Amino acid sequence: MLAQGPLVFLGFLATVSGGLATLALGASPTRIVRLVLKDGLRPVAEGTFIGLAAALVIRQLMQLNFTESLSPIDVATFLLAAVPLTIAGAVAAYLPARKAARVNPNVALKDL
Repeated sequence: MLAQGPLVFLGFLATVSGGLATLALGASPTRIVRLVLKDGLRPVAEGTFIGLAAALVIRQLMQLNFTESLSPIDVATFLLAAVPLTIAGAVAAYLPARKAARVNPNVALKDL
């Protein structure tokens, strides 16, 4: 629930920027979706990369501290953790992008 506020604000900004791009630049809905998706997927990709790197480091630290040996890096486990979160982030970025592409530019500018 903590992230709901920033996500709602991101959707509002996407709507306004989509309206501005449509009105001022004549951008197509496809271009607006691509623009908003690029901005929304960047933090998802960064978070996935940082999370996987941290998991590898923590796994190595655990292997050094425990007397029992840990199994080798299980790629399937890492993918099972990263792929659903990445898909959820992509869907969360796509929904405001789709809304921004459908909005009337005049309505978006009036909300500003």
